[in-house]
Amino acid sequence: MVHVIDVEKNASVADIVVGNQPRRFALTGDGSRLWVTNEIGGTVSIIDTGANKVVGEIQFEPQGFPDRGMSRRWASS
Repeated sequence: MVHVIDVEKNASVADIVVGNQPRRFALTGDGSRLWVTNEIGGTVSIIDTGANKVVGEIQFEPQGFPDRGMSRRWASS
């Protein structure tokens, strides 16, 4: 799950369900999309930051040990 926090109000705004074991994220330059790697699921969830919802998903074949999810190399790239 990805938790959206309003730091000025110190309040939770949204809880967004993504794939299994979210690990890393990257925000697009304009801030409109948040890409979240899901280590065990072998996916990347694409979140619309204006709507706070998943709008797409990319599937990958996990690389690394099959019982341990993707390698750290994939998750951090």
